[in-house]
Amino acid sequence: MSLDDGPPSRLYWMRAVSFAGLHRLLAAVAATPGGLRARDVNALVLDGRVTLTQRRRQPKPTTLYHYRNTLVRLGALVRDGLRLRANRDDPEVAALLAEPAPANDDHVASHGARERFAALVLKNEDCRALFFDLFSPACGPGRTVSDFRRHGAPVSWTRRPGPDAPFIVFRNHATGRETTHASRAAVPAVLYGLRYWARDELALIDEYSERTLDRTTLFPIAAPPVGPADRDAAIRHAVQFLLALRARHADREWTMLSVSDLIVEYCRNGRQPRSVLFGAFDWLRRRWPGRGPGRRRRSGRCCRSLRQGRPGSSSCAATSIGPSERAAPGWAMPGVRAADGPCASTNSGRSAGSGRSRAASTAWRSSRSRAARAAPGGWKGGRRRPRGSRPQG
Repeated sequence: MSLDDGPPSRLYWMRAVSFAGLHRLLAAVAATPGGLRARDVNALVLDGRVTLTQRRRQPKPTTLYHYRNTLVRLGALVRDGLRLRANRDDPEVAALLAEPAPANDDHVASHGARERFAALVLKNEDCRALFFDLFSPACGPGRTVSDFRRHGAPVSWTRRPGPDAPFIVFRNHATGRETTHASRAAVPAVLYGLRYWARDELALIDEYSERTLDRTTLFPIAAPPVGPADRDAAIRHAVQFLLALRARHADREWTMLSVSDLIVEYCRNGRQPRSVLFGAFDWLRRRWPGRGPGRRRRSGRCCRSLRQGRPGSSSCAATSIGPSERAAPGWAMPGVRAADGPCASTNSGRSAGSGRSRAASTAWRSSRSRAARAAPGGWKGGRRRPRGSRPQG
C-alpha cells in the first residue's frame, strides 16, 4: 500500500515542532477574543513575548508558518476571515486552554496538555492515515488516546533503496500490513514529524533498534510516569522484574541476560518506556556498588572482553544511545553477567571499574572524539542527527 497519491504539500504538512511552544502560542492567541492576524501572531514570537523552543536565535518565517499551520491543521486554531482565533467549540481545545501554558523557559508540556494534544493528533485524518493507523487495524475517528495505548500493535520501519531515493516501509507486526512512503517529503513529515511527535513530545510510543534485521520497531506505551512518585513506582516494578529473572537461576554465580531481549519482554510487551528499564539498572548499580550494572558504555570491545571478565568485576557490555535507532546489548547486574549483542559504536573504551570518575570518563571520551575528528579523513564514529529531527525554532 502506498500513501503518495495526493499532493505532498497537502499530505505531508507535519514538521518537528515543540508542543510546549504550540501551547504557549495557542494560549496567546486565545487571550485575544477577536483573534489575531498571522503577522500579529508572528510578532508575539519575534518580540520575545512567546518562545517556541529554547533556542536563542529568532525563528525563521518558515518556522513560524509551520507552528501556525500545525495549530490550524489540528483544529486548535480556526480561520475567521484574515484572523486566527482559538477553536473553543472543540471540547479538546477547550480542555487544553484550561491547562496552564508552560513558562517561556520550560521546554516540556504538562501531562494534561500532552494528552489533549494527543487527542487532537489522533482525530486528524492526515495523521492517522500517514502514521497512527499503522499500529492497529481497528481504527477510526472515535479512537481515543487510551485505546491507542492499550490496543496498538508494534510497527517496524526501514529504509529500502529506490530508483531515485530511498523509500520508507512500515510493517505492522500483528497483521503484517505494510505501508510505503516513496515521496521525498515523507522523511521530514513522517519520520521527523509524526514519529517525533508520538515519541518525544506526546509520549505515545517508544522505539528500539533491531540491527540484525536492519529495522527499528515502534511500540505504544502505557501512560508514562507523571512526577517523581510515579517514576519511582515504575522503576521499583522493573527492579522486581529483573530480580525475579535472577531468582530463576539462584544456583549460578552469573546469569546471562540480554538487554535487547529485556527491551522486548519488559518494554515492548509490557508497554513500558525504555527509560524505566534503564532507571532500574541505575538503581541496582547504586544499591550494590561494584556489583550492580556498570555505566552505559559506547564500546565495541566490551562485549568480547566480558567473556574473560572475572565474576564480581564492574565491567559493562551495555550501550544506550537514547531514543534513536540503536539498541543496548547487555548489562552486568548483581549476580548477573551481560550477554553479547550488537554495539552502537566501534570505539573502544576502558571498563567502568577503571577508577576514573564519571566526569573524567566523559572528558576522556570527548578529547578522544575531538582527536578523531581532526585526523585525516574525519571522524566516522557515532551518527549525526538528521535534519528536521529537532523542534524548529
